[in-house]
Amino acid sequence: LHGRPAVTLAHGIGAKAIVCFTATGRSVEKLTQFRPSMPVVAVCPTMETARFLSLYRGVYATSDRETQVLAQQAEDENAIPSCRAIEVAWRVAADHALVSDPHEWVVVICRLPWFSYGPLNVIRVTNAFESGLADYLTTTTS
Repeated sequence: LHGRPAVTLAHGIGAKAIVCFTATGRSVEKLTQFRPSMPVVAVCPTMETARFLSLYRGVYATSDRETQVLAQQAEDENAIPSCRAIEVAWRVAADHALVSDPHEWVVVICRLPWFSYGPLNVIRVTNAFESGLADYLTTTTS
């Protein structure tokens, strides 16, 4: 999976953001080559990667405490529930004020197992209602 399908899908459904889980940042670098019109949220396991990706146009990179715990859990257990990672993706997008309505779509791209090295192999379209985060989104934007 490369950046072009994610950008095409995001444009086609009117997504408010593309969220990319990335270990090294290379996936986000490739994604930005296609100049998506919506912001890209890079969820990174380390602050160094997040700082580097913040230099790219339209990229909001994060490696907050919740993301680091998620990455550590993925490394220790070699598996984390997808719903947990999607929650993190939605919270990061909401915290950056990229989504405000629970019906807005976000495209999530990643590699399974989570935060592993290599090309992306998963793409998912979700909104806050599907992710069970409608209440969180309502309270953060009020």
